[in-house]
Amino acid sequence: AMTGPVNADVPRPGAVLAALDGGPFRLSDARRLGVSRDRLRGSAFRNPKRSVYVPAQIAVDLELEARCWSLVLPPSAAMFGTTAAAWYGLPVPLDEAFHVIVPAGHIVPRRRAGLVPHEGLGEHEWCIQRGLRVTTPERTWLDLASQLSRTQLVIVGDAIVSGGLTTVDGLQAVSATTRRRRGV
Repeated sequence: AMTGPVNADVPRPGAVLAALDGGPFRLSDARRLGVSRDRLRGSAFRNPKRSVYVPAQIAVDLELEARCWSLVLPPSAAMFGTTAAAWYGLPVPLDEAFHVIVPAGHIVPRRRAGLVPHEGLGEHEWCIQRGLRVTTPERTWLDLASQLSRTQLVIVGDAIVSGGLTTVDGLQAVSATTRRRRGV
């Protein structure tokens, strides 16, 4: 049998699946690798977010949810409120919605199913935690002040400090510099 020239730019099928097997990926990335829409609609992948796919064997949890959203949200967006607290592993009530915040003046993502966008992230109020943007532990604690009871907030503050995420002085400093905010 005759074979044609090998195109070095076209990845082998096994290499394509290996490239997409590690976690969430964009539809555009799959298409660039030559994966058809029919293949993506098959049993090997799920489509948890618009234009985002994941291998079917990956369990759905906050980690997967955050990594999926990170592919479609603006780079300035950071996890916020109860979502940020859950990312840090803090004892907060579960919230089905995924909360993000962007700096003032940036384009706020439109509200979609499961996404609650906010605006007003300060320049120094975010950090990278496990590879993704999230509000700082201090900002997260401050944001929770409007949602949790005083007892719950003390429990979360204790978890933040005992987990080594910040100090009591750090929490006192952020609350001392904040005015006109519910729960402060």
